[in-house]
Amino acid sequence: TNGLCTAASTFCAILTAPGSLAHGILGTGTCAIGNYVIVDTTTNGDIQCTGSLPTISKIIGKALSAQSSVGSTVDILTKFE
Repeated sequence: TNGLCTAASTFCAILTAPGSLAHGILGTGTCAIGNYVIVDTTTNGDIQCTGSLPTISKIIGKALSAQSSVGSTVDILTKFE
């Protein structure tokens, strides 16, 4: 399933249960396995990865795949609630 991120938003609806696999499109930067995944508010609601712990409400999940090309798909383990 895909993350439904909206442009200029800190919210990204995931159409699956927490702890499931989702896919996001890398907006800016790079993504390493284990990075936190958040909404990239600068690129039409794509995702962004960070190694630093973001505000808990901004976390979509954890990256399960590494990616260095903007516009490419990143596998995400959605966060548990």
